[in-house]
Amino acid sequence: MKKINQGKQMRNVWGISATLPIKRIILASTKQGDLVLDPFCGSSTTRVAAILLNRKYVGIDLEDEYLYLSKKRIEEVIKKPSAFLKHEERQVYA
Repeated sequence: MKKINQGKQMRNVWGISATLPIKRIILASTKQGDLVLDPFCGSSTTRVAAILLNRKYVGIDLEDEYLYLSKKRIEEVIKKPSAFLKHEERQVYA
């Protein structure tokens, strides 16, 4: 985790707002190939991070509109994953 934080120890309390903090959580708690479970997946931000980090994923949601949105987002990520990473992240996560 220090590697992606410019050599500094990460704080133990994170503010979560989007995909980057989710990536940090997944990196800190899983290995490549592990399974990530998201029981309230919404628009699948966690799934985007899991795909980018080579993790398996299971998401659950009851709302059709969220599942439709999730499907569209995932199709975009699969087509062009590099568009969802900043330049620095491409080097770390590659």
